[in-house]
Amino acid sequence: MLAARIFLGLSALLWTPYAIQCLIDPASLSEAANLAPTSATGTAELRAMYGGLQGALGLLALAGALRPALARYALCALGVVCAGLGSTRLAAAAIGNAFSGYTLGALAIELGTVAIVLAVWRRASPIGA
Repeated sequence: MLAARIFLGLSALLWTPYAIQCLIDPASLSEAANLAPTSATGTAELRAMYGGLQGALGLLALAGALRPALARYALCALGVVCAGLGSTRLAAAAIGNAFSGYTLGALAIELGTVAIVLAVWRRASPIGA
């Protein structure tokens, strides 16, 4: 389970700072993703989804990295959320022909996370578990 905890620690280092940046300055998404808050509701939504959701992923990954008893739960949650984000982003990009650099980078992180979670999970799981 050491590999899982190392991966979770690295995931925490990836997700948490980005979440803090988006929470503090949601307008920073304008340059990176061409996504801008145009109202107070839009600003709150960007803070919730990019700051809150990604921050929760980062903190969950950190908890799994620091507490071995939580590692499997953190891996599962990270894998499921990234599978949802990545598969939906891929479908949306295909529908709208929207394969920007930001989209490709996000896909690499999200779908790459799913692949690593599956590999680490298999390695750490006893046969039949």
